[in-house]
Amino acid sequence: SAGKIADAFCEYSVTGAQSANTKIDPQNGTLYVGSDETADTLTITGVSHLDNSKSGTLTVTVQH
Repeated sequence: SAGKIADAFCEYSVTGAQSANTKIDPQNGTLYVGSDETADTLTITGVSHLDNSKSGTLTVTVQH
């Protein structure tokens, strides 16, 4: 799919996590939220490998 092709050209990161168990796969963007996560929101950022001036963000609400 086009989404999978696009994934190969981005690097993903997560900010706002309070748990060391919350992480994101930088290659495919899969988010893993630790069962001990206390943050209310997490911010996911994807940056293009082809043009690092192009990026996007997504805010995720964590349900406790």
